Amino acid sequence: MRDKLRVVLENKKEEYINHLLELLSRDTQVIGHGIEGGREKNGQDYLEQVMESMGANVVREHITEELVQRGIETYSEGNPGHNYDDRYNLVADFKGGGGRSLMFNGHVDVMPPGDLSLWDSDPFKPEIRDGKFYARGVADMKAGLMASVLGVKLLQDAG
Repeated sequence: MRDKLRVVLENKKEEYINHLLELLSRDTQVIGHGIEGGREKNGQDYLEQVMESMGANVVREHITEELVQRGIETYSEGNPGHNYDDRYNLVADFKGGGGRSLMFNGHVDVMPPGDLSLWDSDPFKPEIRDGKFYARGVADMKAGLMASVLGVKLLQDAG
């Protein structure tokens, strides 16, 4: 199976890279440290489209103050008092064969890029230079998130 995965990965490499570049090009920055809102929908819409095209059942879980309060009570986690307009979690379920399950968790939000004059390139126009990706959110955590999604796609593509 490993050899087959390597062959499929090599054959689909450009397609997979293009998915990452598309997600990186989406402005998903938070506004006012997330308190005033955020642009995550730009990335969430793309991820939803990709996962649905892969056959996933995708549900949008809209964030509400009630949901955040429940998270604080249950897990001691959450950020109350934020603007949640157009901000939601995606839950994607890929049906398997009844064996063990695997869960991935990630986020598309990024902090604003700051002083653009300090960037070598536009932070939302991803570039590959010397085999490295340059864009806002590539390290935290759009590349990891897309790797999770495309790991499933690789298994699907390999049959």
